Amino acid sequence: MGSPCMPSEHWLKDPGVAAISTGTLLGGWMASFTGYSGVGSSMRLFFGALGFMGVIGALLGARRNRLDSWYVLASLAMLFLWVFPEDNTRRLLYPVLPLLLVHAAEALAAACAPLKMALQERRVLLAGWTFAAAMTMPATLLVLDKALDREILVPGFAYTPSAMTPFYSTVNIAQARALAGEHAAVLSGLESLDRVTPPGSRVMWMRPEYVALLGRRPGVAWYHGWDRATLAREIRRTETGYLIAARLFKSDLAGHDGDAYAALAVDPPPYLRAAFVITAPGTTGQEFVLLEVDRAALDRYISTGGA
Repeated sequence: MGSPCMPSEHWLKDPGVAAISTGTLLGGWMASFTGYSGVGSSMRLFFGALGFMGVIGALLGARRNRLDSWYVLASLAMLFLWVFPEDNTRRLLYPVLPLLLVHAAEALAAACAPLKMALQERRVLLAGWTFAAAMTMPATLLVLDKALDREILVPGFAYTPSAMTPFYSTVNIAQARALAGEHAAVLSGLESLDRVTPPGSRVMWMRPEYVALLGRRPGVAWYHGWDRATLAREIRRTETGYLIAARLFKSDLAGHDGDAYAALAVDPPPYLRAAFVITAPGTTGQEFVLLEVDRAALDRYISTGGA
């Protein structure tokens, strides 16, 4: 789960990023209607044309200095320049999606107006919206079916597949449930912190705000770029008592990606021991591991140079 690149960094390094940005915008737009962007050519053509008409309608509205039109254009410009992953782009398009649909209808109406056929214009609009409804019906029914899945994923916690965003953004049911289970396990682990650690315990993860918000414990930032010697020194300097290793992870506060689970849980330093574990729903695989720091072992590790 990465983070977007700043526009200046991305565009200066690779001017060809325009094609990448266009692709993520189109993919996010398609996924807003169909659940994911890997759809057939007919759907891509239809929804691509719908998005194009929405932009044309916004341009026409901007010529009349309409605030909603300027808002649509400014939002699209931001999403084009500031390159996000496709899933993030889809979510960021949600606020402007209704306005784009309204502007698409206005653009179609404006195209029909010169023909001086008001009745025909209404028929064209009705046919367009009917076709759009038919094209999105499979995705709508799939979302409805998934919304009714209320099975508890992690015993003792209220998380269900229908409450997890990845359950809806992944079409394949088995993969969607697996992703929902991963998210539920990590969220449940974070929520458990105030029950499995002493009050005031400092907990290290790459996103300390999650620790503070969900676990109600002081969070300490962990960075993917640290080697083992640096990690040990930072644990002692910050008086960290616990570290989190989860298979589902995010970029750190510097915007860098890495695999904290592999670094900590697969081959843990000798001063860490597993204090609390949550397995993936329906499996025996560890999804969330809370590692406790052995202070004496940590001091020995540092004094020997991390050997």
